Amino acid sequence: EELASKLREHWGVGISPIQDLTKRIEKSGVIVTRFEIGYDDMDGSSAWIDGRPFIFIAADKDNYFRSRFDISHELGHLIMHKNLTHEDKKVRFDLLEEQAHYFASCLLFPPNAFIAEANKISIESLTMLKKRWGISIAAMIYKAESLKIISSEDGSRLWRSLRYRGYHKCEPYDIETKPEQPVALKNSIRLMLEQGGFSKSKIIDE
Repeated sequence: EELASKLREHWGVGISPIQDLTKRIEKSGVIVTRFEIGYDDMDGSSAWIDGRPFIFIAADKDNYFRSRFDISHELGHLIMHKNLTHEDKKVRFDLLEEQAHYFASCLLFPPNAFIAEANKISIESLTMLKKRWGISIAAMIYKAESLKIISSEDGSRLWRSLRYRGYHKCEPYDIETKPEQPVALKNSIRLMLEQGGFSKSKIIDE
């Protein structure tokens, strides 16, 4: 939570919604790629390679809100788990995933802002917050439960309502809201082709 807050402060966004998170991450020097791999269980991956941070996001689900959470999750790994060995990551996998999830939740919707805005929690109110903050209704129900601003009974009621409406499969705004697209790598390759004297085959060879 503290690291997510410091990053927001570094970006100068305070506790406001972050518009075009992918673009902001790219401006920070992270190489972001997004494409379909044909494997639904793969959401994303990240790594430091030769001192440069990379994030790969699977585009198979084509969901704006899911993709924003996935890229925030991978950014959390880059920031928090940079110096862990491969063995560390294997042994502590569940803990590291939990940490990255919490980082993503705090980055997308800071707890103090959530507490201030989600004073009367219902599926309808969370739907409005989803559009404003770019985070799914399901993620906000988890958030409300983890912050203990709703009882377990209220949490169960919200999950039942979510399933009853069919939102566990497709939430409001999911279909019509197109995912953010990374542009830095694409623009760099276009520049190399158009002005750098490179051919496609030369780029691939190099």
